[in-house]
Amino acid sequence: QECLDIQCGDWEEHCILLCNYFNYIDRFRKEQVSGYSDTDIQSFCVLCDLLPEGEAMVVLRQDRHSGHCEFWQAVTGKCYFLPSKSSMWKGLFSCCPGRSQDGEEDLEEPEVVQKGVESSDARSILKASPSIPIQRVHMAFNSDNVWANIQTQSSSASHTDILGLWFDLSDRSRWHPLFLRGREELRRLSGLSTDTSQAGWHRVTEDPAFNYRLEDPSHALVYEPADEKKAARLESKFELQLEQDIAHLRAMGDQGRAQHATKFNRVIADRLGQLLVRLEDCANSTRLSGGLDAVFPLRSNAPPPETLEAVEATMQEIESDFCMMGRPGRSVFGLPFNQPYTD
Repeated sequence: QECLDIQCGDWEEHCILLCNYFNYIDRFRKEQVSGYSDTDIQSFCVLCDLLPEGEAMVVLRQDRHSGHCEFWQAVTGKCYFLPSKSSMWKGLFSCCPGRSQDGEEDLEEPEVVQKGVESSDARSILKASPSIPIQRVHMAFNSDNVWANIQTQSSSASHTDILGLWFDLSDRSRWHPLFLRGREELRRLSGLSTDTSQAGWHRVTEDPAFNYRLEDPSHALVYEPADEKKAARLESKFELQLEQDIAHLRAMGDQGRAQHATKFNRVIADRLGQLLVRLEDCANSTRLSGGLDAVFPLRSNAPPPETLEAVEATMQEIESDFCMMGRPGRSVFGLPFNQPYTD
């Protein structure tokens, strides 16, 4: 709540907030959205070493059934997909039918994971996102426990990044829990009540790790409504400043260029302005970096509310109408800017 109130935070605040968002969304989908009833996706905050940032925190979003993982950088919005090691091993051994899978953990990790090769059970070998910046993982935590990564990198392995790690947090030979009894012990040592039947608590029969409703409704985040009047003033301010700068630059004729008078076409500007909401919807429904490599249920199969192809088609119509007005041979040049505003 404090991070939202002051609109400022570091890696930890952003990751904890994003982790809670993911857990809510995935648990809501499991209970309310068709096709997700059999899914089990859990999110964790992970302390790790990144390139080039150094020690930082990311969000691990894991499909507990398949073991596939996503790593999200909460500050930049970039996502990286990492398939489970067991699925990669099964796929590789399916390409070598004479090779046994027994003792696969003792073998050296593969340098290259092939993509698009189907095994006998029609499952393709999944490919990890290229250039995952995570070099070392120290620990992971959520509201139930803290797990220390005790895996050691084999000296014979050809890489030192997370491709050589297993992310089954229930495996105590690789991940050591801080609280051996889990959530109950954590709450007891934190001085919090373990009795959720007391007043002020939402009574649920499901495990809190799978329910999207808050255990304590008083912990719900409070959001301030957007100041639409301030946004309109900023829009007018930026538009006027850009028009003045463009007109001034064209009138100066710097660097030997001809001087030009600038006239702004308000009709075309209004039509382009109507695309801003569609561009925002397109940006909000498009994953950055390697997130496109992920598979269902980590990545939704639902069609996006807006596609770049549809927006570009509308822009082509606007350009065609503009070129038909006035002298022939005119063209439209430009690009959209999609950046957060900070004062």
